[in-house]
This record gives sequence, structure tokens and C-alpha cells, in this order.
Amino acid sequence: MKFLSLLFLSLSADATATRFIAMGDMPYEMPSDGLRFEKMTAEANRLKPDFAIHVGDIKASHTKCSDKKLKDAFNRFSKFLVPLIYTPGDNEWTDCGREKAGEYDPIERLAFLRNLFFADDFSLGQSKLKLVRQSQFAENARWARGDIGFATIHVVGSNNGDVQLISEYKKRNEANLAWLSELFKLAQEQNQNAVVIIMHADPLFTEPEPARSGFKDITEAFVRHAREYNKPILLIHGDTHTYRFAKVLGLSNFTRLEVPGAPTAQSVEVVVDSSSVEPFSVKLLNSF
Repeated sequence: MKFLSLLFLSLSADATATRFIAMGDMPYEMPSDGLRFEKMTAEANRLKPDFAIHVGDIKASHTKCSDKKLKDAFNRFSKFLVPLIYTPGDNEWTDCGREKAGEYDPIERLAFLRNLFFADDFSLGQSKLKLVRQSQFAENARWARGDIGFATIHVVGSNNGDVQLISEYKKRNEANLAWLSELFKLAQEQNQNAVVIIMHADPLFTEPEPARSGFKDITEAFVRHAREYNKPILLIHGDTHTYRFAKVLGLSNFTRLEVPGAPTAQSVEVVVDSSSVEPFSVKLLNSF
């Protein structure tokens, strides 16, 4: 096992710490990836974290966006003994209009996802975690553990869908910005000492503007809230399948974790200990 850190990271088993497992962009190639995902699931069940998260892309972009494919992913999530929180990626709806994906209507696929994965106010997995969901955008969820606030926001790859689906993007982008504002308002009111944000897309922080036009508003919101909140924030995402853990945006209190993705079958264990100077620590788990 390999530990990675930013400065000094406490790994104490303090009762105030929250421990969870993050993964995403997996499984892609079936049946081989399905078998490897089963091993990732078994590892999570063995480690018994407080919960697990999947940051989206539950299928490959070149495979059909069929009901069966999405239901298979839902059934895989039901094998987690711990609560499982999922936020959508582009492969399961935004990109479904492509020929290789079956030329589905992306908006119809999004509606199907919402009805299947976000039908009530509880997480997936066999143990349920009660969530607060955003009205009309049920995939945006919020919960807390002790003095740590958590939230998902529906930001996807393929430049957040702003070119292909401009009307849908505008509504979802507005909802995401409002959800973030509510998250940080509550963090201030409840004196939360750390905030964790989960989404699918790599916001391409260092790319020039045309390549990341769909992430402009959300990135500006991250900067604004980080400066106002002035406490540690962790952004967890996937999308480019490249493991990264570093401070970004020139902010001392804003850390980005990108989880590995296909062809790698590997999760990240995350510990958040708000009593530590650097509250976020990560550990790459087994690669299957």
C-alpha cells in the first residue's frame, strides 16, 4: 500500500474523523472490468468505511446507453454493504446521442437515470444514508458527518454539456451554483470545519477558456466560496482517469483529488479529520 500526502496529514483513528472510499470511471470493458469492479466492491465491504462514493461514468462511452446497461450498473451498486453515493458522468447520458452509444436522446436518458438511481432520499448500497436532495435535481445531494459537510453537484465531462445541450446545461448550471451556495451557507451557520464536494468532471483548471467554457461558472464559484469560507475544502472528481492529489486554484484551502479510472481498477481511501492542520489524507487501495 502506498500513502500520499500534502504536507503533514493525520491518519489518526480519532473518533471525529470520517473515512470513506472514492472511485469512478469504472467499469468500462465487460465482462473483465465487471469482475474487477466486484473485487473493488469486496474490498470496500471488507474495509467497512463510513460510506463509498462513485464519481460517475458507470459505463464506457462507446457502449450502448440501454436500460439494461444502466440497470446492470444499479445492480452492481446494490452489492455494497456500506452506503454508496453516486453522481452521474457524461458517459451515461450526455454522450448517449453518439452513434456508438446507440443514438439515444440524452435528456430522456437523464430522466431514466434520475428515476432509477435517485428515486428517494437515501443512498444506494445495502446500508442506507439519509440525504438531503435538491428539488428537481435529485442527483444533487447533501449530508454531514460531525463537523464535516458533504455534497454532490452534477457537473459532467464533455465540457459539462454546454455545447451539445445548451438549454439543459443552463438550468443544471444554475441549480449547481445554487446548491453550492446553500452548502457553504449551512457550513458557516453550523460551524462546519471542512467541506467535501463530489462531482464527475475534471474542471480543466489550467486549460484556456474555449476548452473549459462549461466549467467557468463553477470554477469561479469554487474560488469565491473558498475565500469566504476560509476553511479546508476537498473537491473529488474523475473524468480524465488520472490520479491526482494537490492544492489548486492558487488557494491554500482548496485541494483536488481525482480518482483513478479505467483501465485501472483502483479505489482511494480518504480520511477527513477536521482536528488536523491538513485534514485530508488519501491512500491508494489495491489495483485489480
